[in-house]
Amino acid sequence: MSKEPKRINKELEFNGRNTITFREVWELHKGKRLVPHEMAHSSIRVRLGKVEFLSPLFDYRMREITSRVITEHIESERNKALSMKDTKKSRRCNFKDDLKVLNAIFSWWRGYSDDERFINPICKAHFTKGFIKETHYKELAMTKKELLLFWEKLGDKTIWQDIAITQFFLAGRIQEALGLQSSRVLFEADKILVKEVAVFYHRFAGHGAVYDRT
Repeated sequence: MSKEPKRINKELEFNGRNTITFREVWELHKGKRLVPHEMAHSSIRVRLGKVEFLSPLFDYRMREITSRVITEHIESERNKALSMKDTKKSRRCNFKDDLKVLNAIFSWWRGYSDDERFINPICKAHFTKGFIKETHYKELAMTKKELLLFWEKLGDKTIWQDIAITQFFLAGRIQEALGLQSSRVLFEADKILVKEVAVFYHRFAGHGAVYDRT
């Protein structure tokens, strides 16, 4: 796939939304959505880690990225994956996560720019075209013995053990267990309200904050 931007349709009005490239939108997206909230959040880490997949589209202007362009891009990336040696042991099974990230960026740009002439080109067919092999199922369940051993290794009556046990009975994420406030524990009603979550910043080890999840 050529990385050179094609000529823009002369009938389109001349403005920033007309000429802006995907590279510029990606940098804008990082500045507006990712970097200001650079925390230990899996979705943010995933997006920042998809540059290799996104880069072949960088020189296209946003209005030139059509469904066909995405199809050609997926086919090209799939062929690269299939050409790798020992594909059976490759971790790449599909481009589902990559397309989700691309779709999120396109959707964000559509709302941010209010560009009525830009249409998100991602469709269900692209997810099918990106299929390489079946995803290997991994058994992640722990036995009762393994669970108790895990808690024991965290140290008897330590804060880490308390957090792990709390998270287990909350059946929630670690961010929710760490962000739990005493005012949310309703003993009389036998309820715990999960209203806040804890987040951590990559750049500053040991630093974080608690935010209202609503």
